[in-house]
Amino acid sequence: MNKTLNYLFFDQFNKINGRIGKYDGSEMEHNRTCIAGTRKLFCSADGNFHMCEKLGHGNHIIGNYKEGINTERVIEIMNGVQSIANEFCSNCWATPICNLCIPVSSLSCGTPNKERLQKSCEKKKENMKKYLKAYIELNDEFGKTFTDSVRR
Repeated sequence: MNKTLNYLFFDQFNKINGRIGKYDGSEMEHNRTCIAGTRKLFCSADGNFHMCEKLGHGNHIIGNYKEGINTERVIEIMNGVQSIANEFCSNCWATPICNLCIPVSSLSCGTPNKERLQKSCEKKKENMKKYLKAYIELNDEFGKTFTDSVRR
């Protein structure tokens, strides 16, 4: 098995290989994505806290260095993101292997935006189809050697 190929695609191949076997389409949980201010936090030059470095601009402020994290704002943002995720992800074929960052893909000026998520989602699903095809082709060619290397 080509170690370079495995390294480049390991994350997505691992998701495919270890996918959830019996996803029932129930509501998505917050652990599908980062919770603002817990796993990541970005502090801008003006001292404001943002959800992450990718959202370190605009209305994604969740606090500041003087007052700390505004948990009410975090809950507001995450509930909006969760609502969109429930609508878009709960019946999607790609959910068990998806690694799309829903906040980055759905927030526009601090407000959840369905159209923005839908565009990102369609691009992600097209890429996942390519990964699935590559996974199947590599599995057909290398068999157990391939799947064992993905499981590392």
